Amino acid sequence: MSTPITDAANAINAVANPRIVAFAKLVAAKLEPPPPPPPPPPAGKWAKGGYGLLSWATIPAAVSQYDVVIAADWQIARLSQLGSAATLYTCGSGTRKTGDGWNGVTTEELLAAGWQLKDSSGAPIINKGYAHITMADVGNTAYQAKWASNVAAYCHAHGVVRIELDDVDTTLSHDCGVPVPAYPNGAGWKEAHTSFVHAVTPVLSSVGISTYPNVADGATTAQFALSLKPAAGVMLEDFGNVYGAQVAKDILTGGMDVLALAYTPTVGKEQLLRTVDNGRAVYMVAA
Repeated sequence: MSTPITDAANAINAVANPRIVAFAKLVAAKLEPPPPPPPPPPAGKWAKGGYGLLSWATIPAAVSQYDVVIAADWQIARLSQLGSAATLYTCGSGTRKTGDGWNGVTTEELLAAGWQLKDSSGAPIINKGYAHITMADVGNTAYQAKWASNVAAYCHAHGVVRIELDDVDTTLSHDCGVPVPAYPNGAGWKEAHTSFVHAVTPVLSSVGISTYPNVADGATTAQFALSLKPAAGVMLEDFGNVYGAQVAKDILTGGMDVLALAYTPTVGKEQLLRTVDNGRAVYMVAA
C-alpha cells in the first residue's frame, strides 16, 4: 500500500545522487509501521487460545495463560496443580538411572530385563549426545508394555492429563554413534517407533492421558506424524526454522493437534502458525 513515506522514497529514487537515494530508503525503512500482530487463533480445542510453555527450569508462578505446560518428573508437585494444562515430559528411546530423572522406565529396569539397544559387542549403547542416557529398544513389545504401565500409573496418580513423548526420531544415527545390529544401518527404527506409539497410546488413553510424540522424519515428517494416530497430536520442535507452516497445516488438516515449539528468536513464528491454525494448534515457547 502506498504511504507518504514510500511515495517520498520513490520520488527521491529518481534523483541521480546515489547517496540521497540510499538515505531516503533508510529513512523510509525506519519509519514504516511495524508488521501487524498475528491474527487471533480460531475458536477450537484450546480454552486459552492455543498457547503453551515448555519449562526447562522451575515452572513459573503465573501460567494460567497456557493451555499446555510441559515439565519433567522433578517438577511433578507443581505440575500436578495445573489441571488440564499438566503435561509430563517422557521419552521412550532413552532411559535414566534412578535419581537422575525419569523418562518412563529406569536404566536399572531396562538393563535387568535386557531391553536396551546393544552394540556389536553386546554392550548397552549410550546416547551419543547425552552420557547419562541409555538407549532402549522401542520395538521390544515387553518394553513397550512396561513403559506404558509405568507412565499410565504415574500420570494417573499425579493428575497429569497429557504426555510429550520426546525423541520420536526415525534416524537412528541421530542418537546412536555406533552401529546397532538389531537395526542395521538404521533400517526398521522408524517402524519400531511407530509400533511403540501405537502400543502405548491406548494404554494411556484408557486412564484419560493423551499422547504427543515429538516427531522427526525429515521431508516426510507430516506423513509420519499422521501414521501415529491414535496419538492426539505431535510436537514440532524448532517451529519456524526446522518446520514451517506447510508441515503444520498437513498435520492439522489430517485431524491431529500440533504443539509448535518455537525457539528464540520467536519473531513472526506465531503469525506463521496462525496462518494455518484450524483451532488445533498450540504455539509454544521454552523457558
